[in-house]
Amino acid sequence: MTGAAPVRAAVPNFSRPGELSARVPAGWRRHPLRVAVRGALFGGSLLVAAADYLFRVRLAGRSGSVRARAEWSGRCARRWLRVLGVSVTQVGVPPQSGLLVSNHVGYLDILVLGTVQPMVFVAKSETRAWPLFGALIRRAGTVFIRRDRVHDLRRVLGELPPPVERLPVEESVVVAFFPEATSTDGSTVLPFRPALLAPAVRRGWPVTPAWLGFTLEDGGGTAADEVCWWGETALAPHLLNLFSKRRIHARVVFGEPHHPGDDRKVLAQRLRERTRALGGLD
Repeated sequence: MTGAAPVRAAVPNFSRPGELSARVPAGWRRHPLRVAVRGALFGGSLLVAAADYLFRVRLAGRSGSVRARAEWSGRCARRWLRVLGVSVTQVGVPPQSGLLVSNHVGYLDILVLGTVQPMVFVAKSETRAWPLFGALIRRAGTVFIRRDRVHDLRRVLGELPPPVERLPVEESVVVAFFPEATSTDGSTVLPFRPALLAPAVRRGWPVTPAWLGFTLEDGGGTAADEVCWWGETALAPHLLNLFSKRRIHARVVFGEPHHPGDDRKVLAQRLRERTRALGGLD
């Protein structure tokens, strides 16, 4: 598909989990047994995640370690992708330091990127209040940003982990976020918000672009409607429908690190163009 396709993007609806969006296919009705089994496995994986954090992070005295929490979230991501039947194909070399930016099509993005290597994510502040998932996101070391406050970026800058050069190797992490600031159906890459790239410009951190895409097995529908989480879509029915999919294929393509330069607007444009190219959208 080309960048000329209609843009379909908005902030996903989490506030009304009981509301079934008309746009969400009811695959869970066609495969109730598969949904039930995966739902049970997913619930069990949440308990495993809690136990993992308790014994391997908190009781091990590593609650203050950014790396330990990022490694824990990576282990959780691998379990959840197995439950959801998601396989990941990686193209290119992921960054070892600095920032990683990517297009954004939904919550699976974080799970896919989290399996590559330990990462800390920057997320909108609303996610910290999500039932159950908010607690997991907070424990993963996520840095939250208030999108309705322009000056909140200064606080976020102070909370970001220092670059790898100032950390022991065993504590180093990559900071990842989605500069579109919303999710789409994957047919395009929205303009990157320059303000979100200010930390890289101010501190001279390298920035690596990446592109994420999903496909379904034949007969499973389209990723735009079945996998991507965008628009006014409630999470609960979307997740139930995702449980019904037999197999989902994720593909993540990493580009080359970019020096940030001294102009965040130029950097934002350059990174967006590169992300589109990685996804074959040019």
